[in-house]
Amino acid sequence: MTDDYDPALIDLGPSVIVLDDLTNQIDNRAGVTVRRAVDEPIIQSVMAAGYGAVADAAMRLAARPDASWIACASSRHNLAQCLGDDVATNLVEAAQVINLPARPRPGTM
Repeated sequence: MTDDYDPALIDLGPSVIVLDDLTNQIDNRAGVTVRRAVDEPIIQSVMAAGYGAVADAAMRLAARPDASWIACASSRHNLAQCLGDDVATNLVEAAQVINLPARPRPGTM
Protein backbone atom coordinates (compact mmCIF):
# COMPACT_ATOMS: atom_id res chain seq x y z
CA MET A 1 0.00 0.00 0.00
CA THR A 2 2.84 2.43 0.67
CA ASP A 3 4.14 2.60 -2.91
CA ASP A 4 0.87 3.93 -4.24
CA TYR A 5 -0.82 5.34 -1.13
CA ASP A 6 -2.14 8.81 -1.75
CA PRO A 7 -4.10 10.40 1.14
CA ALA A 8 -6.26 12.19 -1.43
CA LEU A 9 -7.73 8.81 -2.35
CA ILE A 10 -9.28 8.73 1.11
CA ASP A 11 -9.99 12.45 1.50
CA LEU A 12 -11.55 12.99 -1.92
CA GLY A 13 -12.18 9.45 -3.13
CA PRO A 14 -15.36 7.52 -3.74
CA SER A 15 -18.29 7.79 -1.36
CA VAL A 16 -17.95 4.13 -0.32
CA ILE A 17 -14.58 2.68 0.72
CA VAL A 18 -13.63 -0.73 2.12
CA LEU A 19 -10.57 -1.31 4.31
CA ASP A 20 -10.18 -5.06 4.61
CA ASP A 21 -7.84 -7.17 6.73
CA LEU A 22 -6.92 -4.38 9.15
CA THR A 23 -5.73 -6.99 11.64
CA ASN A 24 -3.96 -9.36 9.27
CA GLN A 25 -0.56 -8.96 10.94
CA ILE A 26 -2.03 -10.63 14.06
CA ASP A 27 -4.57 -12.87 12.34
CA ASN A 28 -1.91 -14.46 10.12
CA ARG A 29 0.01 -15.59 13.21
CA ALA A 30 -2.97 -17.23 14.92
CA GLY A 31 -2.24 -20.86 15.63
CA VAL A 32 1.40 -20.68 14.49
CA THR A 33 3.53 -22.60 16.97
CA VAL A 34 6.84 -22.73 15.09
CA ARG A 35 9.24 -19.85 15.69
CA ARG A 36 9.81 -17.94 12.45
CA ALA A 37 13.01 -16.28 11.36
CA VAL A 38 13.13 -12.53 11.86
CA ASP A 39 12.79 -10.57 8.61
CA GLU A 40 15.68 -8.46 7.40
CA PRO A 41 15.59 -4.80 8.55
CA ILE A 42 14.64 -3.51 5.09
CA ILE A 43 11.64 -5.83 4.99
CA GLN A 44 10.64 -4.80 8.51
CA SER A 45 10.82 -1.12 7.52
CA VAL A 46 8.66 -1.67 4.43
CA MET A 47 6.09 -3.54 6.51
CA ALA A 48 6.09 -0.77 9.14
CA ALA A 49 5.55 1.87 6.45
CA GLY A 50 2.63 -0.18 5.12
CA TYR A 51 1.04 -0.40 8.56
CA GLY A 52 1.51 3.35 8.95
CA ALA A 53 -0.26 3.99 5.65
CA VAL A 54 -3.17 1.76 6.68
CA ALA A 55 -3.45 3.55 10.04
CA ASP A 56 -3.41 6.93 8.27
CA ALA A 57 -6.10 5.82 5.81
CA ALA A 58 -8.29 4.50 8.64
CA MET A 59 -7.93 7.73 10.63
CA ARG A 60 -8.78 9.87 7.59
CA LEU A 61 -11.75 7.69 6.74
CA ALA A 62 -13.18 7.89 10.27
CA ALA A 63 -12.99 11.68 10.09
CA ARG A 64 -14.62 11.99 6.66
CA PRO A 65 -18.28 12.98 7.12
CA ASP A 66 -19.43 12.44 3.52
CA ALA A 67 -18.35 8.82 3.07
CA SER A 68 -19.63 5.38 3.91
CA TRP A 69 -17.06 2.78 4.76
CA ILE A 70 -16.54 -0.77 5.86
CA ALA A 71 -13.51 -1.65 7.97
CA CYS A 72 -12.87 -5.34 8.60
CA ALA A 73 -10.98 -6.49 11.70
CA SER A 74 -10.94 -9.70 13.72
CA SER A 75 -11.52 -7.90 17.04
CA ARG A 76 -11.32 -4.48 18.67
CA HIS A 77 -8.34 -5.63 20.71
CA ASN A 78 -6.45 -6.75 17.60
CA LEU A 79 -7.42 -3.53 15.82
CA ALA A 80 -5.84 -1.50 18.62
CA GLN A 81 -2.71 -3.64 18.53
CA CYS A 82 -2.32 -3.30 14.75
CA LEU A 83 -3.28 0.35 14.19
CA GLY A 84 -2.81 1.89 17.63
CA ASP A 85 -5.30 2.78 20.33
CA ASP A 86 -6.13 6.23 18.93
CA VAL A 87 -6.95 4.96 15.44
CA ALA A 88 -8.96 2.01 16.78
CA THR A 89 -10.91 4.28 19.13
CA ASN A 90 -11.70 6.75 16.33
CA LEU A 91 -12.87 3.97 14.02
CA VAL A 92 -15.09 2.35 16.64
CA GLU A 93 -16.58 5.67 17.76
CA ALA A 94 -17.38 6.69 14.18
CA ALA A 95 -18.74 3.28 13.18
CA GLN A 96 -21.86 1.26 13.50
CA VAL A 97 -20.13 -1.89 14.74
CA ILE A 98 -21.45 -5.26 13.61
CA ASN A 99 -20.00 -8.41 15.13
CA LEU A 100 -20.11 -11.33 12.75
CA PRO A 101 -19.66 -14.95 13.79
CA ALA A 102 -16.19 -16.31 13.20
CA ARG A 103 -15.67 -18.19 9.96
CA PRO A 104 -14.69 -21.81 10.36
CA ARG A 105 -10.99 -22.44 9.92
CA PRO A 106 -9.95 -24.54 6.93
CA GLY A 107 -10.12 -28.22 7.68
CA THR A 108 -12.61 -27.84 10.57
CA MET A 109 -15.81 -28.10 8.54
